[in-house]
Amino acid sequence: MNRDMFNHYDPQKLLIPEWFIKTQCAIFAILWTITMLPNVLIFRNAALIIGAIIGVYVVIKDRDALMTKRSIPLVIIGSLFIWATLHLLFIGKNHSLQWDEYQSLWKRAFLGSLFALGLGLSLINSKKSYWVFIFAGICGPVLIYYLKYLMKLFLGYFGFSIPEAMVLYTQGDNSFYIPKVSYVFYCLPALAIAFGCLAKLLKSKDINWVFSFICIMVIMSVLGIFYLENIKNGFLYAFLLTLIFFISLFSSREKKLSFKGYFLLAILGFAILFAVFNNLQTNNSWKTLIADSKVAMQMQPEDVWIKTTFNYPLNENGQTVSLTNFDRIFYLSTAVTFVKQYPLGYGLVHSSFGHIARESYPNAPLIQSHSGWMDLVLGLGIPGAAILLVASILAMLRVSSLGSPWGIFGVWSLLSVVLLFLTTEVSQKNFVDTYVWLVVLVASLGLSDAQGESATHNLVKYD
Repeated sequence: MNRDMFNHYDPQKLLIPEWFIKTQCAIFAILWTITMLPNVLIFRNAALIIGAIIGVYVVIKDRDALMTKRSIPLVIIGSLFIWATLHLLFIGKNHSLQWDEYQSLWKRAFLGSLFALGLGLSLINSKKSYWVFIFAGICGPVLIYYLKYLMKLFLGYFGFSIPEAMVLYTQGDNSFYIPKVSYVFYCLPALAIAFGCLAKLLKSKDINWVFSFICIMVIMSVLGIFYLENIKNGFLYAFLLTLIFFISLFSSREKKLSFKGYFLLAILGFAILFAVFNNLQTNNSWKTLIADSKVAMQMQPEDVWIKTTFNYPLNENGQTVSLTNFDRIFYLSTAVTFVKQYPLGYGLVHSSFGHIARESYPNAPLIQSHSGWMDLVLGLGIPGAAILLVASILAMLRVSSLGSPWGIFGVWSLLSVVLLFLTTEVSQKNFVDTYVWLVVLVASLGLSDAQGESATHNLVKYD
């Protein structure tokens, strides 16, 4: 093999037809928008299959791209599929359920990865920028939510009936109900990318105020969803991303902000703080988090699961612990002990925690540990979770050298997902498979050798 080929890849030597890339971008928008929606499996699978076929074609045409050192994150994520297969054949403890996951979750993750690899190669090969298509696609779930919300307001006001599929259900007793966790997973990346773009815009010489306004609107729209749906996890990670945004903005050596820039930041910061403070005041569980955690840390599985019913204890303030606080801390501390029993994993991405608990405590519920990363460790073992995390970090490091917008898209979108896996029960279908192919997409964008905006001819100049 030619050493120069291994060390350098020129993305400009292969041209993909525009209609081809537009089709890939449309599939991305479709997948990111509809995956969280119920009763759309046939459309999602069709998009995955078509996207995978196109992706294979692009990869065959541009296979030299995979012969560089920058493809290491892709090699690592590829080993995740090998590990999942070996786990199914030799390690797993519940082969029937594991085989069901292998045929569904892992199959979609594989098809999605082929699609994402082809999309990334097409984007870095293109002489034009398709940033607007990708950004619009990542904002698709946000638009869907507000479309439903506006239909609820106006059609309800004028007495018209709302189609069942367009109703914002708050309970899971309807087939069109969308869980809160779906809004966190599919909307938080839009907020994160908007933060990244806004940071870049504010540090540029000539601020594009139109796009700055769009970014602020995206941020406020996502926060609005978290507020209307009362999603505590959403506000937690929105707050963390806000801190990262301000740190990245003021720790940079680039030009200082203008007065208008500071004014814009002041308005944005005030709005975010108001939303976060309002959530803190609305949810009393925030106020008792520390007191409830102390109680949960002292409880043992036999105290909670030995009987069919469990009476939640009192905290040090004499109040019954918050169920959500107690469950999260208790499940997490218990999950740590389960990792010692199954360091290579139980085998199931979804609910390995509950299945392990039932081995010793039949009354334990078949649930997750409320931490995506902990559930992945319990399901795929320490090696499997480490593979996914290392691939994510390397993909972000690789793509960070690119100029805007792909560097921003890769780093901020993937960072938001890595973070939300900490305390969000997303170790299940639709989330893990999407996470895997998002890593592949970011890693494939990082295959470009272009450094900075001056060298990235195909990146849109929005600042």
